[in-house]
Amino acid sequence: MKTIVLLSLCILALAVTAFAAVTPSDASLKGTYGFNEGKAETDSWFAQVSCPNYSGQLFAGSETSTPVNDGTITYDGKGNFTYTGYKYGVFDQTLSNETVQWTCDQNGNPIITNPGNAVYDAPVAESVSGTYTVNSNYTGEMNTEGGNSTLILRIAGTNAKGLATTVLIHELRNSNNESRGGGVAIKQ
Repeated sequence: MKTIVLLSLCILALAVTAFAAVTPSDASLKGTYGFNEGKAETDSWFAQVSCPNYSGQLFAGSETSTPVNDGTITYDGKGNFTYTGYKYGVFDQTLSNETVQWTCDQNGNPIITNPGNAVYDAPVAESVSGTYTVNSNYTGEMNTEGGNSTLILRIAGTNAKGLATTVLIHELRNSNNESRGGGVAIKQ
């Protein structure tokens, strides 16, 4: 019995050593990954009014929504990626504003008679390409062609060969590194 336990511990130690010896690199991301990203947003719509005592914009309503990107990311293992998928739940400001109804009262002030509602666009197909880098500390960065987005990568799971199985992807809003949202990519 001691021999079996000792042999099992040796095999486990070798497996851990082999796993620890794999250093993350661009080759850690290779193949197709299912991707889903969502972020909560507050959407507001307004009425553009013109009455004798007030002309301008009036707040009509708001709600919280969660636009979603859903698709696949294909990494080539050499620092290039392609995303294909759909964007769902994008708020349409113009159409939402057009749902508001208003009038002027007898004193020349605006009154909203119907606050309207949020209107969302139909799903839109997307395809984006770019480059990525993976650092030895399981972090990295993705950049879309044209530099429109910088995405921070965190490899959250790997297999015994060092290939990423789960990647957390976090989008930055601007140069102040404010969060814009995030998602997860799972190896298919």
